[in-house]
This record gives sequence, structure tokens and C-alpha cells, in this order.
Amino acid sequence: MNNAALSRFLVRLMVCVLCAVAPLGAVAQTVEVRIEQADEIARNPSVVDGQRLIRDVRLSVDEAVVYCDSAWRYTDGRFRMMGDVRMVDGPLTLLGQSLVLHPDSGFGSMTGPQVRLVDRSDASGERTLLTRKTTYDFRDGVARYSGGGEVTTEGEQITSESGRYFRDSGQMDFFGQVQMVVDTLQVSAERIGYLPRHRKLLLNVPAEVRYPSGGVDCVRGEWDLEAGGG
Repeated sequence: MNNAALSRFLVRLMVCVLCAVAPLGAVAQTVEVRIEQADEIARNPSVVDGQRLIRDVRLSVDEAVVYCDSAWRYTDGRFRMMGDVRMVDGPLTLLGQSLVLHPDSGFGSMTGPQVRLVDRSDASGERTLLTRKTTYDFRDGVARYSGGGEVTTEGEQITSESGRYFRDSGQMDFFGQVQMVVDTLQVSAERIGYLPRHRKLLLNVPAEVRYPSGGVDCVRGEWDLEAGGG
């Protein structure tokens, strides 16, 4: 066996061993992290107190899959994925430059100059939310953001201070100075729930609703985008 073949064999062997023992302190973990692929696995205490996963890294986190250029696995079980990080969990794709994952809590924080949350649960097309930081609960499939967010599609423009996204239903909740334009409808409120699959808005606080022929001030209720009323 030549040196290159031996190196590939050792990397695959280490990946298999790591998968078998992946949870450090496994009893307390609420999500299972498996190292599926890495061109190289190394240790260098001068760089990080743990393992370095280098080039073409792929990890599974329960049912989700994370791709990145490199990753660190700390001795306390935390992971830090770096460089063009892409996380796919069903209809959700989350993209950024760094993802810090805490397997014991099931939460990960994606950061970067721009973090993109792409939702493909709606048959009419994908929807992208732009933020600076998004926290994701791998157990429940709920993403949360603060510090401002914006959704822009062909027929939508939505800005808010914070919000959350539900993977299974595709629902998006927006909080704080929400400004929403959907088709020809304009809505302003401190909180708006949006169900794209059902083309409905949930208005649980006072809201201003404006459309080409007029408008209404709502105390609370629902707005059917197909029917044009609530």
C-alpha cells in the first residue's frame, strides 16, 4: 500500500472511530453529530484544544447535514464549522461563514457578513431571509434571528428587527417595526405572522393594512391574501 492510499485509509478509519464515539459525554447530548467526511483529521494543541477537520468536511446533525471547508471539534463536544458553511435540513438551507454547534443543547449559531436562510417549503418558489446572525434549534427545526432581517422575492419585501422561522410549517414570524409588502398589499405592525403555503397573515397586534383601493386599521385577526380580506 503506497503512502497516499495509506493516508486515505487512515482518514476513513479515524472517521469511523469518531462516528462510533462522536458524543463526548454522550448521555447529556440531545442531538447526534456524526463526522461523515474529512480529507484530513489532525491535532495541533497550539491551534485548538481538540481535533481539526480539514477540507471537504461533511457532518450530520440528527437529520440535517452540514458542509464546510474546515471544522474544529473541541474536547467539550462543541463544533466550529468554518468557510462557506452550508446546512441543509429538509426544505431549509442555512448559509454563512461560521457555525458554532453545541450538541448538548441542540443549538447552533450561524454568523457571517451575511447569513442566508433559504426556505423551499412553498411550491411557488424559494424564499430567502438575509440576516447577520441566525440561531437554529436542530431538535425542533426553529430558526431565530435578531439585529434586523430582510426577505426579498419577486412579489415580497419584508423587513423586521427580529423573527423566527419554522422548518416543518414554513411559517415566518416577524417582530419589531415590521414593514411588509406582498403583491400590492402593504402592512405595518409590531408583529406579523406569515404562512406562505396558505397565503395568510396572522395579525395578533394592531396593524395598518393598505391596498390600492383603500385600507383598514386592524386590531387583530387574519388576512387572506387570496381573498383580499380578513
